[in-house]
Amino acid sequence: MKHTCSTSDLGCLKFNKRREMMGWNTVERNWKELKGKLKETWVNMTDDELDVIAGKREQLVGKIQTKYEIAREEAERQVNAFAHDCDAAKEEANRHGYLDTGKI
Repeated sequence: MKHTCSTSDLGCLKFNKRREMMGWNTVERNWKELKGKLKETWVNMTDDELDVIAGKREQLVGKIQTKYEIAREEAERQVNAFAHDCDAAKEEANRHGYLDTGKI
C-alpha cells in the first residue's frame, strides 16, 4: 500500500523535501552533462538561459514558470520529476556497472 502524507504530517513533509534535495544534488553536480536532457524536457530554454541558471534549482523553477506561463507549483513538480528521473537513471546505470565515476 502506498503511503500518502497529509499536509499536517511534518515528518513526511521534511522527508519529501530532503528527498527532493538529494535528487537535485545529482542534477546540480552534473549540470553541464545534463544540459541536453534539460533542453529536451524544456525545449524553449536556450543554452544561455541554462548557463545562467547553472544548476540553481530556484532559478530553474522561476524560469520555467515565467517562460511557460504556468503556476509555480507546476514548475516545481516538473523540476522534481526531472531530478527524480536523473536519480533513477543514475541508480540503474550504477546497478548495471555502467558508471565508474559516479556521474551520469
